[in-house]
Amino acid sequence: MLGSTRSRTISAHTDELNAARTRFIVASSYLAIVLALWLPFNPTSGLPYETGFVYTSEISTWWNGFVNGADHLRIYTSLFYQVAYLMGELSGFAGSFVPYQITYALLWWARGFLVFLIGRRLAPGQDLFWYLAGALVLVHSSDSATGWAGLLNQSGYTFWMPLAFYMLVVAFQQAERRRADVALVAAIFFEHLSLWSYESQFVIILIAPILLLRLYRRPWRSPVAIAAAWYVLPVIYIVATIRKYAHSAGHTYQESVLRKVWSVGSILSDWLFNISASLRFWSWTGSEPAHTSTSQLMLPAMLAMVLFLAGIGLLVRSNHGWIPNRRTLCLVMSVGLLLLVLSFPAYLILESARSLWRTQILSGFGAALVLSAAISLCASYAPRSWLRLSVIAILGALVVGYGSFSAVKKGAFHKWVWERQRSAMAQVLDVAPRLKAGTLVILTNVPRDNDPFLQDNMWFDMALRLTYPGTRVAGIYFYEDGSPALGKLDLSGRADVMLVLDYRRPNSLSIARSLPSFLRVEGIYSPEGRIESGSPSPRAVRRYGPSVDLLSAPR
Repeated sequence: MLGSTRSRTISAHTDELNAARTRFIVASSYLAIVLALWLPFNPTSGLPYETGFVYTSEISTWWNGFVNGADHLRIYTSLFYQVAYLMGELSGFAGSFVPYQITYALLWWARGFLVFLIGRRLAPGQDLFWYLAGALVLVHSSDSATGWAGLLNQSGYTFWMPLAFYMLVVAFQQAERRRADVALVAAIFFEHLSLWSYESQFVIILIAPILLLRLYRRPWRSPVAIAAAWYVLPVIYIVATIRKYAHSAGHTYQESVLRKVWSVGSILSDWLFNISASLRFWSWTGSEPAHTSTSQLMLPAMLAMVLFLAGIGLLVRSNHGWIPNRRTLCLVMSVGLLLLVLSFPAYLILESARSLWRTQILSGFGAALVLSAAISLCASYAPRSWLRLSVIAILGALVVGYGSFSAVKKGAFHKWVWERQRSAMAQVLDVAPRLKAGTLVILTNVPRDNDPFLQDNMWFDMALRLTYPGTRVAGIYFYEDGSPALGKLDLSGRADVMLVLDYRRPNSLSIARSLPSFLRVEGIYSPEGRIESGSPSPRAVRRYGPSVDLLSAPR
């Protein structure tokens, strides 16, 4: 009897060690894949837009920067931006955009790893399949914003959501009541963080308990009690949403971007377009220019494929769990397709439903399950185990290769967009290292076809505030034909507070000696009077730094 108990204890300990080793292999493989896609461009890239969150962190206290008081339904929008900001403050790299990139990479990695953890709890003993599913979540890159660190809010809600699902699964599986209650409370807490960060996952959150109730029925709680606890927050969210838009008088940002055509045919067409775009991995790269050499894109993509295959090899050596049976695979594919279809309702009401910009991020979970199940079903028909493994490795590597190439290409694009703005602001710093408070900076002769501020005055104004931290400044810019950029412009100030900078040619920004003809203001224009002596703020240097092009340009 004693020997039998000892054997069971040893066996349980061995199983736990094997499980821990498997988790370590998967976590390490995923991290290596993310680093292969992240390292080529992200560490030297920054935020040319969505910089309002950075500025808010800078003018807030450390604690209230975590919440977005402007919208109570998205109160956690700025949470991970504040995390990144504080990382910079505490590490001695205040102002740098690298902490934002690191935060983005960690959230990127966490999405895939959480899918693996959830899957192996729902279908244990099939580690290879769930490794494939998690890897395909990582390389899913149908969204044009893939690789852009300005997505910290979207990355945040797609982190909180699977974390909430994981804790909900734990709650269903726990036989001990107290542990199950703790897991359920944690699940509801993470559900809250996800819902009050963004709204597009709302429908998926609604169906999560329904899917799990078909798998687990614990005696410690009735299914109705579990569902009631989970659905408290969605009910509150619905009521809060109705109240918000009932009193908005149509003036919210969300209402301004609603679609104009509401026919059933057009909505279904957009729906099918997005579903197809999410699954057509061979078309994720798009037709846009790469803004870098093919070799700079191919090498990281090939490395990601090698790392993916290495992960398969390590898993096969450490355990015997490969893929579920065909019935389970069909069930997984059905669930994946359901998640995929329900990823788009919030985006279908927008005018930009087909933009593929921030509309495909949520669909990565469902698409990864569908593609993984399809690959595994193909492999299940192979007569021998080594052939099944080969099919999984080859087809999986094919999707990983396409997705990785697309992700790196999009990272190169975001770096190109960033570099244009960084170079422009580095030149501003070179001409005017410090400014007096109250200065209005006017940038003229900006080329419309190569606008470093993306045709929106907000991004120049915000970049200017980040260039002169702690100094009250504002900025507006005009194109070569004298027309203003989009956005709110206020030219009611006096000439003596203005500093006009001529952007006529890149890498040759200079102080204008007279006001442009389209500015009709009172006072004497004295640009040198707006510039203070001294070196630029170290924060500004870490943000925008000296431009390589600027340093190499003739003076």
